[in-house]
Amino acid sequence: MADALAHITEPWTDWTGTASIVQLASRDLVTWEYLGAIDLDSPHVIDAAVAL
Repeated sequence: MADALAHITEPWTDWTGTASIVQLASRDLVTWEYLGAIDLDSPHVIDAAVAL
Protein backbone atom coordinates (compact mmCIF):
# COMPACT_ATOMS: atom_id res chain seq x y z
CA MET A 1 0.00 0.00 0.00
CA ALA A 2 1.29 3.47 -0.84
CA ASP A 3 0.29 6.60 1.03
CA ALA A 4 1.29 10.22 0.57
CA LEU A 5 1.71 12.91 3.20
CA ALA A 6 1.89 16.54 2.15
CA HIS A 7 3.42 19.12 4.47
CA ILE A 8 3.10 22.70 3.29
CA THR A 9 4.29 25.38 5.67
CA GLU A 10 2.61 28.31 3.92
CA PRO A 11 1.36 29.37 0.48
CA TRP A 12 4.24 30.39 -1.77
CA THR A 13 4.29 33.91 -3.13
CA ASP A 14 7.86 33.65 -4.47
CA TRP A 15 8.68 30.58 -6.59
CA THR A 16 12.41 31.34 -6.94
CA GLY A 17 13.54 29.12 -4.06
CA THR A 18 14.17 25.39 -4.05
CA ALA A 19 11.80 22.66 -2.98
CA SER A 20 11.95 18.92 -2.64
CA ILE A 21 9.60 16.02 -2.26
CA VAL A 22 10.67 13.71 0.55
CA GLN A 23 9.64 10.22 1.54
CA LEU A 24 8.47 9.47 5.08
CA ALA A 25 7.29 6.21 6.64
CA SER A 26 5.07 5.51 9.64
CA ARG A 27 3.49 2.41 11.12
CA ASP A 28 1.13 4.33 13.43
CA LEU A 29 0.70 7.73 11.67
CA VAL A 30 2.12 9.40 14.80
CA THR A 31 5.84 8.63 14.63
CA TRP A 32 7.46 9.34 11.25
CA GLU A 33 10.81 8.24 9.87
CA TYR A 34 12.52 10.43 7.25
CA LEU A 35 13.63 8.22 4.36
CA GLY A 36 15.11 10.92 2.16
CA ALA A 37 14.43 13.15 -0.82
CA ILE A 38 12.94 11.61 -3.96
CA ASP A 39 15.17 11.92 -7.02
CA LEU A 40 12.98 13.42 -9.74
CA ASP A 41 13.83 14.38 -13.32
CA SER A 42 12.65 17.95 -12.82
CA PRO A 43 12.99 20.43 -9.94
CA HIS A 44 9.58 21.87 -10.92
CA VAL A 45 7.47 18.91 -9.75
CA ILE A 46 5.03 20.09 -7.08
CA ASP A 47 2.79 17.02 -6.64
CA ALA A 48 3.89 14.18 -4.37
CA ALA A 49 1.61 11.76 -6.26
CA VAL A 50 4.22 11.46 -9.01
CA ALA A 51 6.29 9.28 -6.69
CA LEU A 52 3.55 6.70 -6.14
